[in-house]
Amino acid sequence: MTTYYHNFLTLRLQHNYFADQRLIGFEFMPDPVTQGFLSKWGVIVKQRSNKVRFLAEQEKLDKLLHTHLKLRFLLKITDVYFSNYTHGIDKDSSKEILYLNNTSAENSGKVGYNNLHQDDFVGEKDIQESTALAHAPLTDAVACVDVQLYPEMPADLFIKFRAKDTYWKYILISKHLLELESLAVIGDNNEPFDGPEEIRLPDKQRAVVFKSVQPIKLSQNPSGFNKLVENYVAGSTGYSLVIRRLPVPNINQISCASPNPNKQFTHSEIFI
Repeated sequence: MTTYYHNFLTLRLQHNYFADQRLIGFEFMPDPVTQGFLSKWGVIVKQRSNKVRFLAEQEKLDKLLHTHLKLRFLLKITDVYFSNYTHGIDKDSSKEILYLNNTSAENSGKVGYNNLHQDDFVGEKDIQESTALAHAPLTDAVACVDVQLYPEMPADLFIKFRAKDTYWKYILISKHLLELESLAVIGDNNEPFDGPEEIRLPDKQRAVVFKSVQPIKLSQNPSGFNKLVENYVAGSTGYSLVIRRLPVPNINQISCASPNPNKQFTHSEIFI
């Protein structure tokens, strides 16, 4: 006799840093109680790309959803640079954890709102003390995820992360660039960066720095670009182009220093 399985739930992980919005570097692990429940009901869990799919035998599905059981998982991120480009996850890893669920979110009753977090993206509101979550051991997990089963629950639930905003700092160290006159960095909004500021690097080498006036969202595929020009006069467009498209930050190299102690923004250093 053929057994038919039905995909009754799909969890989708998204991140707006990536061009395709998909977050693929993760592990989704059930706690022991949840693992026992899944085994008892013959639920198959398949993780592929940015999705975790739950499948059950068609004839068992109605009874399964009427159990109203809360499934608990630990979400681990395998990308070691995840925190460098992700907003809203800064927490004390020894005492706090992100708590994501489909029952207590303030928007959970809204039609079409299937997120497992309080706002449109995972953020500070979702951080809880680990001791407040029963059976949520302190591990290197990024989040504890609870999914309440119930009849007519949404077929898709989402965990959405937002890219971090950082101050971009271009540091010119190339000798041929330092010899040019009246340098400026012009943003993709045609506004100049702050600078130039002359500094000395730890090796005593001279460098010139330009800093963005406001934080800029990190993105794998930025919609605009910044340019380096010479012979720049404020308010004029008569400058000469030096570099048409300056590089974007390397997410492997983001500093924790902040140019403004009253703001909790990191800054991204880009050496040219």
